[in-house]
Amino acid sequence: MGMSTASLRRLLNGSWAVLFSHPDDFACYGFEFDRWVEEVREAFSAASVRPLALQSAIRGGYSWISDVGGALVGRPAAWLLGGASSRFVVMLDDLFWPRRTFRYEPGGQLPSPIEFAAAAGALRRINPGPNVHSSACRA
Repeated sequence: MGMSTASLRRLLNGSWAVLFSHPDDFACYGFEFDRWVEEVREAFSAASVRPLALQSAIRGGYSWISDVGGALVGRPAAWLLGGASSRFVVMLDDLFWPRRTFRYEPGGQLPSPIEFAAAAGALRRINPGPNVHSSACRA
């Protein structure tokens, strides 16, 4: 069952998000886990971006996403998915528009969640509000 757009809007409260299809692929990059979680939490907080993960991809019902202040969401709208086995990270703006999509294969070298938080924060600073989108839609 998917999360409604209204529920997701309330959850994000106007902030941008980074949605990880398979967050376990990004867990703990060489630090001890507690230190790593703190670094990731600080990166998302500094960027004013919320981490999200697809609940269906969580093994064992637990994910680092919850530890860093993020949320697990049900299956999102079909436009976010490239298929059931697709692995991706999507940076979503405050209107849920995908701003950047990173697709990957399991087992490859991946950027850290800290890098995704910084990239989403930089995109947010370039285009901070929904007014740009709404005026563009009326044109």
